[in-house]
Amino acid sequence: MFGKRPISYPGSPKGTDHLFRILTLVFIAIATLSSGLAQQEQVFISPLGSTVRLDLNTSTDEGYVLESQAELMEGEEWEPLMQFRGNTSKPVQFVDPICGSSSQRYFRLRKLLSQGPREVSNFRLLDLEGEAHELYYNWPAKGIILVLGGTDFDGVAISNELLLPLQEQYGEDALLIWHIVLADAANRDVLQARYPNQSASMPILLDVHQGVTRGLGSHEAPEAILVDPRQWSMVYRGPLEIRTSLGEGEHVISPLSDAVHAFMQGKEPVVSHLKPFGAANGMEDIQTPSYANEIAPLLIQNCVPCHSEGNIAPWSMDSHAVIEEFSGLIKSAVLAGEMPPWHAEPQYRAFSNDKALSVEEVNQLVAWIDAGTPRGDGPDPLPEASQVLVEDWPMGPPDHIVSIPLQRIPAQGSVDYRYFVVESPFPRNVWLKAVDVRPGDRSVVHHCLVFKGNVLELLLLRGGLGGFFAGYVPGMEQVPFPDGTGKRLRKSDILLFQMHY
Repeated sequence: MFGKRPISYPGSPKGTDHLFRILTLVFIAIATLSSGLAQQEQVFISPLGSTVRLDLNTSTDEGYVLESQAELMEGEEWEPLMQFRGNTSKPVQFVDPICGSSSQRYFRLRKLLSQGPREVSNFRLLDLEGEAHELYYNWPAKGIILVLGGTDFDGVAISNELLLPLQEQYGEDALLIWHIVLADAANRDVLQARYPNQSASMPILLDVHQGVTRGLGSHEAPEAILVDPRQWSMVYRGPLEIRTSLGEGEHVISPLSDAVHAFMQGKEPVVSHLKPFGAANGMEDIQTPSYANEIAPLLIQNCVPCHSEGNIAPWSMDSHAVIEEFSGLIKSAVLAGEMPPWHAEPQYRAFSNDKALSVEEVNQLVAWIDAGTPRGDGPDPLPEASQVLVEDWPMGPPDHIVSIPLQRIPAQGSVDYRYFVVESPFPRNVWLKAVDVRPGDRSVVHHCLVFKGNVLELLLLRGGLGGFFAGYVPGMEQVPFPDGTGKRLRKSDILLFQMHY
């Protein structure tokens, strides 16, 4: 191919030699007719057993992408095959792994106008032992390989064999390797039985909500992504290895190993993106959700109570424009399990006040963000929802109010925990059916814990490690105690407030 003109070749070796001779002559003729002021981009195609090899000549060492089409039809999208850095001294080669399965195939070579690094969002997933692994927590590593295996659990064994030599060469602290599979808690026992001796340095992580795999834009498995922790960007993405049958023998390349070796030596890999040429990874297809009907209600239910004017979050979700601006941060916080804040593992017990997003909600939100946060039709529900005032006493007027002194909080910096002692407001021992802790200014209160008892009992509680009487955290719903239950407050009890601003 020359410039953007596509070239084709037969899918079977029959008649291949004649076509290649013609194509080569066409390339030479076009190059000769060019102005000659600069070296031109050229693609030469030649037979290689039962497939073909492309030699990609470039005029610069900048970024290029090789693309293909099956039918060369107007409106059909060109599929990226390989993104690479040009080499003016020798051609970059590409051996097509699927030549024999197509009757015809067209290629084109494009020079990239811009080639900025693609950022990798933070995420946190559990391994087979229930241990959490958070991507951004591993910034001291020099490189991190994410192997996206989809629902192919058997592929982990093959990946282990290919990746172990790499980790042994560079060290498990310098080169982290994580297997990420699409599996829920029900598959954990299956994977544990299949990989009882899986190395702790190459953990298998469960992408239960599929949000990590979806957020990384992966659709085929296996696919590897090499991450640079200095910028949290992709250095390489594509297959671990490609074996192409040549009829007699096979052509084998290890693009991931090549990328790792270059990167660990401080160099830029020649190939930064290669089509995986794998099978579908089993991820569920999701239509882009409606902002007005699905995304905004999800945010109002789970986020706006804190992300609104006068509340603890540092910015308000009051319009689509704001969500669009912070969409990358939202995606990262959701996939890392930081927002909404909830730490209980659903595998063990369900809680009635669970604040975590469901699997479906995570999938919807990530899919919508990755689609470019489309506004769509319908009114924006956020402006009105974000203006709803917090109800002073959601359980009704209290029988007694206990207050602590007004506090002055610096605009910046940290504030040590502050403690305040208040006597019980009741002249007798009482049983309470509800306790409501209400901050005077929600925008500066991180949490409040209230303890009760005499001096010795308060000391034994160890600042909350031994329990507490009442509390407040952002987003907490204050509700009465269950029917037929209550908390006893003696008239002699001291109320100790622990305030974190």
